[in-house]
Amino acid sequence: MAPLTALAAVLCLSIPHVSAQLNNSFYTVWSSVVFTRTGERTPAVFNPNPTVLTALGAQQAYAAGSYLRSRYLGQYTGNGVGTAPIFGLNPDSVNIEQVYVGSPDYQYTAATAQAFLQGFYPPSNTSTTLSNGTQVEGPLGGYQYPLIQTYSFNDPESVFLNAQINCPAFDYVIETYEGSQALTDLADSTASIYQAVGEALLQGIVPSNVWSAYEAWPIWDYLNYQNNYDVNVSAVLSSKAFSDPATGTPYLDLLGWYASELINGWYGNLNAINNVTDQDFSAAIGSVSTIAGNFLASQILGQLQAAVQTQGQSYKLNLLFGDFQPLMSLFALTSLNTWDSNFLGIPEFASTAVFELFSYTDGTGDAAFPSDLNDLFVMFYFQNGTTGQYQAYPLFQLGPDSTSLSWPDFENEFYSIIPGTPADWCTECGASSPFCPSSTPSSSTSSQKISPAIAGVIGALVALVFAALLFAAFMLFAGVRLHRTHGRPNDAGGYKGSRKLASDTDLVIPKGGAVVSAEETPGSPPRGGHERVGSWELKQKSEVVDEVHDLAWQRPVVPVERV
Repeated sequence: MAPLTALAAVLCLSIPHVSAQLNNSFYTVWSSVVFTRTGERTPAVFNPNPTVLTALGAQQAYAAGSYLRSRYLGQYTGNGVGTAPIFGLNPDSVNIEQVYVGSPDYQYTAATAQAFLQGFYPPSNTSTTLSNGTQVEGPLGGYQYPLIQTYSFNDPESVFLNAQINCPAFDYVIETYEGSQALTDLADSTASIYQAVGEALLQGIVPSNVWSAYEAWPIWDYLNYQNNYDVNVSAVLSSKAFSDPATGTPYLDLLGWYASELINGWYGNLNAINNVTDQDFSAAIGSVSTIAGNFLASQILGQLQAAVQTQGQSYKLNLLFGDFQPLMSLFALTSLNTWDSNFLGIPEFASTAVFELFSYTDGTGDAAFPSDLNDLFVMFYFQNGTTGQYQAYPLFQLGPDSTSLSWPDFENEFYSIIPGTPADWCTECGASSPFCPSSTPSSSTSSQKISPAIAGVIGALVALVFAALLFAAFMLFAGVRLHRTHGRPNDAGGYKGSRKLASDTDLVIPKGGAVVSAEETPGSPPRGGHERVGSWELKQKSEVVDEVHDLAWQRPVVPVERV
């Protein structure tokens, strides 16, 4: 169990050798996959407005991007692990052949991606000369506009960053855990704390019947935000009366720990039973409880495999954005939370989990990609928030002397935790998302008889189609043309899913917390959930996303023996 103060402090690990500086030029990075948690956002629960990124959250994301720019482009001048330039990465502007950016289509995750990229690729003062000799500079001092792929719930690619959403089997995991003895004991032992906090700060906001550890995460998420923006709330939570009498630990820190216990019960159970579909989990390690981390692992492996396949020429920087849920599952799947109990805590806003693909070269500008894949390595780093140390950690309980894995070993380890395709997600979740095959429900339903009413509807539709075909044939052979008036099309938005978990509800605190931008109000027209225009967007979809995932799926799961 992590120390109770761990959630308020920076995650820090005392491993003798991993804090060594990596300023050695022989350490050559060929590709990096970075998953960044959203910057500070308004609370997700207990308020009626959409969740948005705050100004502080944008600054956090910007700082995270600036730090990695200094590491990967060799411009860092402060304290830290040091520089490790990505070989051949364009230092001044976004090259869409080198940089991939993916995010769920939440405002706060997409805005985090934008702020992060402005830190990594700040405005460029370049200008363009027109044919008449006029020089044109971009607005905002050369502000750059990187392509950010955003995925809505009705896009199959969304499962790689948000696999827990719209997954009935995962919802059942939550219901099961709520009835567990572990959570019952936690709720009983902490009832007095929630009662005290509720009477002081939650009256009229959170119903009193949910002032308990059963709602530990939304309560902590709400109060943590209010503590930053409401001086009265901050005064109450910092008072001696709202700290543990025996240890002096502030109640807010305790609430954060209880929230982490709840979240680990939801997202970190490697052996959860799928009582919805009765399917065996497709990955060798994990369960429907960890499905968010399993599919994130598939995305990570696929991006790195694409970099290896192109010998480091493409997919140099792969930036993924989301909230803490996939990270918590990934920590469990890779045994990070058993190696260091701090990984049991919910990561700070703008935390980064990084997988660097590297080799050791002679340090010259003509470095060659390794011909022997055993000379290629992967190292995992984690930085908790923007003030934590950028630190290497060993994966899969391999010990402090194994913070780096050879590429073949890394592949084998990750093959044990990656599941299948989005179609497999549909089957395991028992999901009915728009992209799920119609055969996802039990096949026994296909043998059921069609009712007379439905048969009548089908017959009418067939008749209409037949009539339409006859009409089309008449127009074709008779030379008849129809002309329509070009009017403004209806402004219809895309389907965004009718059901989300409580932890993903779009809600906002109305007081305090300046936001970067606002989402649509209930009266505004809906927006498309996943729009792409232009040739590059189509190329990005077909050649980047599909290719990356095909790479990760083209090989069966390889059992990994550990001693």
